[in-house]
Amino acid sequence: MAFKRSFHTTSKNLKNNDTNNLKLVDLLKHFEQERNGCEQLVEQSKLVDRFFFDSDMNNLSILVQFFKFLLHSIHRSRQTVAKLVIRLPGSKLLDFSYAHLKPHSLIDENQKDLLEKFVLVLSQILQFLLELHPQCWEQIDSLGLFDRLDKWSTKISDEDVQLEVSKLISRKDELLKEHTSKIKKPKSEIEIKTEPDDQPPDDFHQLSIYPTLDEIFQQQTPYLRKNITTGQYKNGTHYLDIHFRLLREDFLWPLREAICQYMSEDNRDISFRNSNVRLYRNTILTGSICSQAGILFSLLIDVSMLPRSISWSNSRRLIYGNLLAATFDDFDSSCFLLTVEDRSNIDKNGTINVRCQKALCDYQLMKIPPGTRFTLLETTSYFEAYRPILQALQNIKDDQIPLEKYLLQCDTNVPIPQYFEKKSDIDFRPILVKTSGEYNEFNGTLSDIKDLSTWPNAQQLGLDQSQYTALQLALTKSVALIQGIV
Repeated sequence: MAFKRSFHTTSKNLKNNDTNNLKLVDLLKHFEQERNGCEQLVEQSKLVDRFFFDSDMNNLSILVQFFKFLLHSIHRSRQTVAKLVIRLPGSKLLDFSYAHLKPHSLIDENQKDLLEKFVLVLSQILQFLLELHPQCWEQIDSLGLFDRLDKWSTKISDEDVQLEVSKLISRKDELLKEHTSKIKKPKSEIEIKTEPDDQPPDDFHQLSIYPTLDEIFQQQTPYLRKNITTGQYKNGTHYLDIHFRLLREDFLWPLREAICQYMSEDNRDISFRNSNVRLYRNTILTGSICSQAGILFSLLIDVSMLPRSISWSNSRRLIYGNLLAATFDDFDSSCFLLTVEDRSNIDKNGTINVRCQKALCDYQLMKIPPGTRFTLLETTSYFEAYRPILQALQNIKDDQIPLEKYLLQCDTNVPIPQYFEKKSDIDFRPILVKTSGEYNEFNGTLSDIKDLSTWPNAQQLGLDQSQYTALQLALTKSVALIQGIV
């Protein structure tokens, strides 16, 4: 009866948002009884603060009960539990936990059973935290929690507890190894050491158009061969491979160089400048969207940090297809490659929708709780202009390359267009200057495309000499490369 009265009193006070006088242990019992108890807790921010910072939580029994509550709620609402667990770093709970993990010899015999349960649930909670927020391992390590748990596991005979602690320590060691490998700064300069005739290490048809993280952080040196400016290509594959890799590196290098600059300690402050990228700080992940185009992610851009003069209706910022590199820890352990899918609401509420462009990226990004703050680097080169060309280079068969005779075999003997071979008469009257004195000279007269002496001159056509030469080239050659001059 006492429990029922307490439960109803707690429920009534929760409905009235009057929780200041309620004990945390009673509140916890209430949430445990509710099917959506975790969701109810998350909705009350002041109450959440009490669970993470109140000195009443410095109680071994309540800590065990609270961590059990979170673990049991994961299968019902993983995303909601993530919102709570992600708050552990910086809260008092980790400090309280460390204090309770005293050396085994100093523990009261009556508490050892409870401490074994605590070691189990704490290890499981920290594993979940590292899954959500891998880079916080350093903060946990600095508190000494990993060492304390590891020492405790050697004193416990329960194999389940030993296994969970072992899994946690193994994950920490993996993150430490990754962190150590990332200490080396990525190189921003690429030197092409291979010659055009060298054999490629892999089939360019199988390469992803989007770069890998190893390529971005320069742990994998890109294979590049010089373009052939004198001489011939061996075959179609030789030509396509060289141009695909060079074009891909053309858009990848500026992004790599910008990340390299950003990762240097002197450039993480507000003064960071790089002409190859646009920087967006304090961007918030607000959630995921299931659309006809697939899984999209909504990002809230902090427009207050952008120039006020931006006109989004005309701006090239964050337009469809632009490539973004997103990180929540200054690229220490996270880097997501995204492309902009929709920015139609950016001038209304500051949100854009983006799409992941790497394998497993969707899954990894969905594990990050909404509210996480990101830094974005947007390449100024329009990635959507590169993408279809790179795809086309991969899709072209090596024996069906357009203009193969000229591009591969370097044949300089360019014939007249086929449509002029049988009949080469042409009427220039539509482009003659009507006011010229020679207009009547060509009125009713056809010129021979093959005989330049029968053509009107540049003045009669209203052209300068370079334009006249370009017109002759365009009409008399089956292939012509003409560049305009501003």
